Amino acid sequence: MPKTSLTSIDFAQVPNDLEVPGSFMEFSSANANNGAAAMPYVLLIMGQMLPTGTATATVPVRITNGKAQADQLFGQGSMLSTMVAAAVKVNSWTETWAVGVPDNAAGVAGAGSIAFTGTATAAGTLTAYIGYSGLIQPAQIAVNIGDTAATVATNLAAAIAEVADLPVTAAVDGTTPSKVDIAARHKGQDAGNIDIRLVYYDTDLVPPGLTATVTAMTGGATNPDQSTLISALGDTQYHVIACPWTDAATYSAWLTEMQRRWNALVYKEGAMVQALRGTPGTLGTQLAAMNSQFLDSYCSQNTPTAPFVEAAMIAAAYAFNLAQRPNAPQKGTPLPGLMPPVQADRFILSERNTLYLEGGSSWIVEKDGTVVLERAVTTYKTNASGTPDTSYHGRWTMATLMYLRYSWVNWMNAKFPNFTLADDGTPVVAGEVTPAILGRETFAWYKAMQKLGLVQDAKGFYAALVSIRDLQNVSRNDQLMAPRLVPPLDIIAGQMAFVE
Repeated sequence: MPKTSLTSIDFAQVPNDLEVPGSFMEFSSANANNGAAAMPYVLLIMGQMLPTGTATATVPVRITNGKAQADQLFGQGSMLSTMVAAAVKVNSWTETWAVGVPDNAAGVAGAGSIAFTGTATAAGTLTAYIGYSGLIQPAQIAVNIGDTAATVATNLAAAIAEVADLPVTAAVDGTTPSKVDIAARHKGQDAGNIDIRLVYYDTDLVPPGLTATVTAMTGGATNPDQSTLISALGDTQYHVIACPWTDAATYSAWLTEMQRRWNALVYKEGAMVQALRGTPGTLGTQLAAMNSQFLDSYCSQNTPTAPFVEAAMIAAAYAFNLAQRPNAPQKGTPLPGLMPPVQADRFILSERNTLYLEGGSSWIVEKDGTVVLERAVTTYKTNASGTPDTSYHGRWTMATLMYLRYSWVNWMNAKFPNFTLADDGTPVVAGEVTPAILGRETFAWYKAMQKLGLVQDAKGFYAALVSIRDLQNVSRNDQLMAPRLVPPLDIIAGQMAFVE
């Protein structure tokens, strides 16, 4: 007979005063939870919407039909519609929500230009790559012999205007007819951070006889205020959040909000992803101003694809990967549609290593031009006293802790839904537990987590486990546990000490 300390069985449906003869069987799920249930991830994409969108600002909408739905909700060519299209191309499986916000009324839209001189002496094709990604076709025109600079500008402005998905508008300059003025569709610093170029592939060229001068997009200022959006989101759970804004005010607002969400009493934790552009030096300066285990900042230089589009892609990859196994390396995950910078602008190993130490994340480019994740780290670098701290350096740490908390809470709630708490040594009855019993249950949970490959050293965990009745609240059990996390394999180092 199985050993048990129970003196009675607590039935939920068969009453103690039943007198009718017969055999009766009820079902209980108390032992059904093995702690290995998947944690279903939810992805949230934040971004600016156009007035043409039908969605209500700051109200999240579930995405079920990708770009077509996003175009209608947030306006075709909007920041958010493009982000949604990018995300579903990477991951169409995860439950995805999008929330749009209007431009800041006090904001300024970024602007750039393409100016032409000369007259074409040979026919050719002129291609304008604007925020270029695998999602949006570039604007192209045919150039004929004898086309003047003004003719080319007029044709190019019209071609850009025809590509409704582009994050910009274009028009011939009112003063200089050989110049195309390009403006971001949205106001704000990050909505105007859009790359413009006429040459990307080796086959690209400006037709002979013409000279083109590209003026990069500048002047975008004042991103949307985050307070209304954060308030509107409330306590809804989002495991990964794509953030298109990189200004200090947005960082500060979301740092406070993510600290609140990770609080044990709120329990709505998640990760945020953003993308930065710059040189190794300027990126280091930006990263120095961040110190958050909740934020991953992906760094690159002169990448054609807009940073807000990249953020959506990487967040979508996170949402799929971390749901499968939170401590698995992100390395090698493809980001379809993210166009790499030219070879001279790609970070070499030493530059990427410095970025990782500074709290930046990065990706690499494979031989076929595919961009894949290399290392996912948080911007966390120092603890509250300013001392260097690697506790939360890897994204895997936070993701694993998030899953462990989720699974432990579910395990304990399922096992002990309506129990009483007695002192250790008490012969327990049905529906009653002691601190020792609860401790043993936590150990059983830990062994289940070990079978998933998330933790290790079960004996060491048990030796350090504390489960006691709270001194001030007799209805409360306090547990102290020290899980030994299993990290991803990032580096294999070898030394070949050869013999001649």
